[in-house]
Amino acid sequence: MLFRFALAAGACLSLTAASVYINDPSVTLNRSNPTYPTGMVGPTIWQTKYRISASGFDLSMSPYGGTGTAGTTWLGSNTIGNAGNVAGLSGTMWDFQLTNSPGHSLQMSITRLVAGVPTTITEVWGPACTGPLTAPSGCAATLNGPGGIPYQPQGRAFNTLRIQARSTSAGHSATITGLSFVSPALLPSLGSAFQDMTVTSLTPSSGPATFPADAAGYRSQWLIANGDFATANWTLSGRIVLNRPSGGSTESVRVTFSAMNTLADLPAEIPEPSTHILAFAGLAAVAAWRVSRIRLRAPENDTRR
Repeated sequence: MLFRFALAAGACLSLTAASVYINDPSVTLNRSNPTYPTGMVGPTIWQTKYRISASGFDLSMSPYGGTGTAGTTWLGSNTIGNAGNVAGLSGTMWDFQLTNSPGHSLQMSITRLVAGVPTTITEVWGPACTGPLTAPSGCAATLNGPGGIPYQPQGRAFNTLRIQARSTSAGHSATITGLSFVSPALLPSLGSAFQDMTVTSLTPSSGPATFPADAAGYRSQWLIANGDFATANWTLSGRIVLNRPSGGSTESVRVTFSAMNTLADLPAEIPEPSTHILAFAGLAAVAAWRVSRIRLRAPENDTRR
């Protein structure tokens, strides 16, 4: 049996024993949503992106999809100091860590080893930002979203995370490996599984049958929660390698992490065996207590006869 779950902006739900479905084939995304055409998702709540642009390095964090929208603000390494250029960054291996800490920050860090010494670029958005970081890292307590209204990273609820790699120019590639999701409040479903992937301009249009298809040169992985990602502590980590030998547009090779809301058909939750054991133990305890009460009352009843 399936049930539908949609998280409206501003909703606040308890995440006790909630689940996250990672590329889970038992989930159907947006096939029942009359608001969006099939294959579409809701507006982007925030997005963090790593790309090698034509002019150099770019790690950004924005309270919407993309950067540079009128009236908005965003964090980007190109605005506070480059970490290299196309020739120096193409083929570089970066370990990333995207962490959500409610009431504290949303933080994206990428680290590479240079001559055995780690080099880390970090973007921090939230109350934890108390001052500028050393370039090319940066931070902001609030960012201006659509309409120029400032908000903190957990100011809007969302139930979906999409990891998307793009490589749309010949000779470019985007690789993501070793993905991991850790959270004390959102437990992966039994059908959850990440995949290592490399995307090139020859990657055909495709996608899981129950999720929106990607265009050629794109590939996505999906995390769908039956709760609110914004109110949970979690960390998404892995490794990224982008190859950009020459040419192409600014956005031709990149990896994005997008928070959004979707309407999803999720499988009904099946309690774990331990849950059944606890439930039966509780029922047995209640039954034993009632029996003991009856036995205690028996002599009293006999005396009154």
